Amino acid sequence: MDELKIQKDCVKSLFETKFIKLYDLEYEEGRHYYDATRREKEDVIATKPIEEFKETIPDAVSCVVVVEIEGEEPKMCVMKEYRYPIGRYILSIPSGLIDHNDTDKDTDGQNPSFVAAIREIKEEIGVSFDESTDEIVEVNPLLFCSPGMTDECTSLVKVTLHRNQLPKTSQDGAVGSELFNGISWITKKEAKNLLKQGRDASGIYYPAITWIAMTTFLSDLW
Repeated sequence: MDELKIQKDCVKSLFETKFIKLYDLEYEEGRHYYDATRREKEDVIATKPIEEFKETIPDAVSCVVVVEIEGEEPKMCVMKEYRYPIGRYILSIPSGLIDHNDTDKDTDGQNPSFVAAIREIKEEIGVSFDESTDEIVEVNPLLFCSPGMTDECTSLVKVTLHRNQLPKTSQDGAVGSELFNGISWITKKEAKNLLKQGRDASGIYYPAITWIAMTTFLSDLW
């Protein structure tokens, strides 16, 4: 079956705000699909040629933050973040949008996901990345979050903090609409239990990216 080609002139704006937009994608004459996105009309992923598609910069970065202390088992950072569309504090990981400053020339060609990850970890859990001891690696360059209704996508990185003790944390760096309610460092046994249960200790469901992050933590592939 031939691949559908959605042309830029077949994309119509239905609703636009600073943070979210809704476009009508007319993929065949008289046949429509819809795309909720953060992107401007000219940057909608559905209209990108294949080679440009392969070079897409993700909207955001999600961070598997692990602390390794000599003589102790590694622990992963999870936190409670309020997510407005579901009206709950849910088990989350440090994450945030990749902005234009993360891709400009002043970053000296660094991976934009790494630049954003280091900033978001500082903002959301109050921990500074130490380039002399800590490590950051790319787990996946781009994951689509829910491609049935949106082109929103995130990269996934793993940040390993090599410390003598658990780092002091703070959520005072929250900006804009961000709301947090606590930080925890979980062991692999605790992560495995959360994966099996499919809910946090309060019985609240958590997002797919948290599931993926805990699976990454347990796998030791990165």
